[in-house]
Amino acid sequence: AFVLGILADKVSVNIPFIVALLIINTLLGAYIAIAMHRTILLAETPVTVKRRTYFVYIQCLLGILIIFTPAIALYLIPYIGLELGVIPSKAKDLVSDIGLALAVIFVSLAMTGYCLILPSVAIDKDLPFATTWEMSKKHFGTLFICVIMVAIVTSITEYLLRDLLGLNLIANLYSWLAFVVEITILSVAYRTIINPNCGTITPPVRG
Repeated sequence: AFVLGILADKVSVNIPFIVALLIINTLLGAYIAIAMHRTILLAETPVTVKRRTYFVYIQCLLGILIIFTPAIALYLIPYIGLELGVIPSKAKDLVSDIGLALAVIFVSLAMTGYCLILPSVAIDKDLPFATTWEMSKKHFGTLFICVIMVAIVTSITEYLLRDLLGLNLIANLYSWLAFVVEITILSVAYRTIINPNCGTITPPVRG
């Protein structure tokens, strides 16, 4: 991901390249995330990422992205309200910010509720989306702080480094370190909330 970030800064921007870069970044990031989860949760050395585990992990990522899709509608709601006259025209400059805030809130809540499915899949433990949500609700506040707030803080820091200070190389390195920290936090949260017996023979999953 660090190398891909550097390439993105060096190559002139064009849509096909950016799309390809995002796909490669996602696939590579998924592999690294699985390896980290298995190292932290199972103390697996060397790490073995099975083909089935990798594909199921990608499927779960896509499933979470599908869950995120209502955020698009939420983003558009203020624009519709403006057209219908529900939102006064004098507030039209705030419409974009309101829509973005609604979308971010929805994505944050959804990610908090479903994020624990990723470390579970990484260690070959099937955890349905519905079960993940029900178990996460009991620790929603803790998960929100651990996962979402950390992501927000790291994103703000990366924005300051990249966009305000122009330190692209340092920002790319920082984003990689932030990714490692976020995966580590997610693994610890999974062990604490879902499966405290990771690393033992056939660890049970709370249900």
